[in-house]
Amino acid sequence: MHWVIYALLDLFGATAKAEVNRLYKLNHHKLNMSRTLFACLLITPTLFFIPPPSDSIFYIAALVVGVESIFSSLLLFHLSGKINGCVATLKKPVFALLLFFTWFIFDGVYRENLIAHPLHLSAIVFFIVLASFSFLGMQKNTNSTYALKLILPVALINTLSVVFFKFFLEHSIQSVYEMLWFYLFVMGVQTLYSGGILYLKNDIHIDDYLPHKAGIALAGVAGLFGMFGWYAMLLAPNPAYVKVIGLSTPIIIGLGYKIFGVRDDVSPIWGAVLVLSVIGIVVASLYI
Repeated sequence: MHWVIYALLDLFGATAKAEVNRLYKLNHHKLNMSRTLFACLLITPTLFFIPPPSDSIFYIAALVVGVESIFSSLLLFHLSGKINGCVATLKKPVFALLLFFTWFIFDGVYRENLIAHPLHLSAIVFFIVLASFSFLGMQKNTNSTYALKLILPVALINTLSVVFFKFFLEHSIQSVYEMLWFYLFVMGVQTLYSGGILYLKNDIHIDDYLPHKAGIALAGVAGLFGMFGWYAMLLAPNPAYVKVIGLSTPIIIGLGYKIFGVRDDVSPIWGAVLVLSVIGIVVASLYI
């Protein structure tokens, strides 16, 4: 049950980060470097009170996830420029579906447990597929077959990264506090990469960041909530459950828009179906 709480924290963090990205129109390398650097500065003081993990696989997994996040982001930026921004939206449900079935095949204990409960298996598969399609139904211009073919490699890379992470660290990380070490390495890799790109372009100017310091701080804090998402994937029977809950981001944003009187195009019908699907997955997974 604890994984649901951490997944919801990740959901709210992702929602805040998405809104900050929308409001502050910084170059993606500048925004990524500044927010990850700010997150690293927030994490570092706490590590004086948390002993570092002794298992070397921990640091290897953190490095793999950090490099994978850079590579998949580059590929996503390239595809967004080649087609349009819809590919970033399209990746989420594809990633969730791929991750579910990959972990189902990969984890024998989980697979046998679900097969022993065919009703729960049918319900989980139904709700995950329904959640993915309802998420797409809430969006505009995201039903391109061509875009789907191009986005599959990115979703596959993300899937393999999560499977690698969960397989090697599921029993190594004993508390959410240890995730601070993991997240510091992931954020550090991203900071070095984006900072290196900007340095090579001679494009690191403090004046570019000062007008956006509040947004950068918010993005850094919101980005820290991603740590809860990774921890939730360690605890969840299938890490895809966490990603399905993450599909609810447009709903949270839409509710905020309604409260503050901002117009949005989210379909209330598809939104309701998505919410019911997420609830269905959580309930079905908890009663196995």
